[in-house]
Amino acid sequence: MCDKGDKDTSARLLHQLSDVIDERGTVFVDFSSSLIVSNEEYISPYSVVALCHSGYVRSEYDLRPVEFRSHDIAVMRPGHIIKNIDMSDDYRAELIVTPVSYLNTMRKQYMDHHLATRKSFDMYPSQHLDDEQYRQVCDAFNLMRTACNVDGVYRDELISSTFHALMVLLSTYRYEQLDGMQDAGRQLSLRFNEALIEHYRESREIGFYARMFSLSPKYFSTLIKQETGYGAGEWIDRYVVLQAKALLMRMRSLSIQEITYRLGFPEQASFSRFFRRNTGMSPTEYRDRVK
Repeated sequence: MCDKGDKDTSARLLHQLSDVIDERGTVFVDFSSSLIVSNEEYISPYSVVALCHSGYVRSEYDLRPVEFRSHDIAVMRPGHIIKNIDMSDDYRAELIVTPVSYLNTMRKQYMDHHLATRKSFDMYPSQHLDDEQYRQVCDAFNLMRTACNVDGVYRDELISSTFHALMVLLSTYRYEQLDGMQDAGRQLSLRFNEALIEHYRESREIGFYARMFSLSPKYFSTLIKQETGYGAGEWIDRYVVLQAKALLMRMRSLSIQEITYRLGFPEQASFSRFFRRNTGMSPTEYRDRVK
């Protein structure tokens, strides 16, 4: 672990774990305040289910303030913008971290019928547990820890079935709250973020996304700003920049030209101009800075 003076970030922690996650499929992580200090935005490439045992962390999730406290459970799918702002010294949580490929396999096997629950966690990522619910979720997390740490031909099946049981348990707690989670504005920003996850390589134009919701670009951007405090164009730029930073940090074997094409830019010069305009440095300078 690193101490708080090391200026490490959540993004770098995920980067450090990436080889293990890619190899193991799903990993169980004990997480404390000593592992994170920076308030830099990042986009997690993984699905994370987090259980807070003590303390708190204050964050932004898709540009909205959220707080994660003792006895809270959070479900965060890949592709969402996360920024950790403040954390108590006694913060301790356990995380179940799963890559997209593995998550898709589990969803096909078990999870399609939990769509409403997944959507509600996208809208409101955390939920407070009462004492009995917390005890039950702790039991489920202990089973997940065991499943993630075993080896053998049935490891993936054991993880999938245990993860399914955990999600059914959370769905049971969440179901009663769904009727109160019909905020139309939040649904628009959530759908916008989902569209960005799918199409950010294809287009960075406000009009492209506004047409998906049958709105004019100006009105669409106004609604997004009313909901989040940021215009649609700023959100698009920030999202693409965070994806670029993730590639520059995690995929060091890729050249800047290869990253340019992965992000959907027509040429390296246009990507470099975009990146410098939004960060104040070139892609190469950023990559050298985060070594």
